[in-house]
Amino acid sequence: MNLPKLIHPEFNENELKARKVSLIAFFDTARKRKDGTSTVKLQILHNRQKKLYSTGFNMSKDDYVKLCAHKPNAELREKRKFIFGYLRRAYDIILELDRFSFDEFDKKYNSRRKNSNILTYFKSYIELLSDEERFSSASSYTGAMNKLIAFKGANTKCIYFSDINVSFLKKFEKWMIGNGASVSTVGIYCRNIRTLFNQAIRNGDTSRDNYPFGSHSHGLYPIPQTRNIKKSLSLADLKKLTEYLPENDQEAFYLDMWLFSYMGNGMNPRDMLRLRNLNVIDADTIYFHRSKTANSNRRSKPIVIKLLERSKAILAKHRSISIDDNDYLFPILTGDESPEVEHKRIKQFVKQMNKYMDRIRLKLGIEQKITSIFARHSFATVSKRSGVGTDYIAESLGHSNLQTTESYLDSFEDETRIENTKKLLDFD
Repeated sequence: MNLPKLIHPEFNENELKARKVSLIAFFDTARKRKDGTSTVKLQILHNRQKKLYSTGFNMSKDDYVKLCAHKPNAELREKRKFIFGYLRRAYDIILELDRFSFDEFDKKYNSRRKNSNILTYFKSYIELLSDEERFSSASSYTGAMNKLIAFKGANTKCIYFSDINVSFLKKFEKWMIGNGASVSTVGIYCRNIRTLFNQAIRNGDTSRDNYPFGSHSHGLYPIPQTRNIKKSLSLADLKKLTEYLPENDQEAFYLDMWLFSYMGNGMNPRDMLRLRNLNVIDADTIYFHRSKTANSNRRSKPIVIKLLERSKAILAKHRSISIDDNDYLFPILTGDESPEVEHKRIKQFVKQMNKYMDRIRLKLGIEQKITSIFARHSFATVSKRSGVGTDYIAESLGHSNLQTTESYLDSFEDETRIENTKKLLDFD
């Protein structure tokens, strides 16, 4: 039985003939594996010389025949798409060469295969993020890379983009969940993989035909998304916090810092701890640029905070003694730290704040676990419920995209829903 050959449907055969080259994928029955399967390989013919290149796909003869059929099942259709990706990469290299030779082809083909190792991409991107002092993002990508290596085996040195198909991602997700990862973590790590996949496509290190992410209805892998968890406190719970009398200095300090963040446009801890004396314009105003956008190419609008009396009292109580313009307002950072040490100190501050806020909320009978992010979301939601426009809230938070702000805005409380529903029959 003569088995069918695979030819990429987008190939221009006249281009190949002009270079005296033929390119196909075929089922190599001459080299059977111990389990009875054989490998699908690329075959290049040039001037009667033949050379084979493995795709890494092993299968039975029956599955290969089904794969070549007009309508294979979803799993085989996916494999065929990746085999077409190998064909496409070889085809593109052939067309790049002014004059075809196996030596020149092999150099480019092997080089691209080396660059198509996603672990190489991870390491380069983590280094870039660290150089840009984006340590939280670097940590996230490091976590994703380490999980991939653990999934494939501790000694894994290479995972090609072509290996990461829908089946791979489904198994990776199942493995992570089985090893205690949350759906949220799975989503974050898979989005990191997707980012590097897009980079590799732009760089020509993998084919768009290999792209596995997308809608389930199209046979692709949809990245799991968690339901947006409420991160805003109710007015009643906020009132409890503002009226709480701390039992020790640690509680007093971290509660004050949380409230200062809440009343200061929901500024995040990093921005708060990096405020300097020069950011205090007058007795009522703080003016700063977000750390997150300080090193970006786009222009970032400054954030203006008008200080409430409670904010002024907190600032007076905890402000550093120094009056030098470049010294920090709060005595957590010194300015002499390396970027890595600064990141660790801010991270430790947030950890301590979350710990003491959790102790306080338990004493007050607040059900939700309060973390630093709740100050930011609560500012946005309370402002929204007070009738403040989304544009103003976005500017106060330092968002350039209104969709980002919308994700911060919590749904209305049940009491508000009940009152609004009653109005439907209130005709007086």
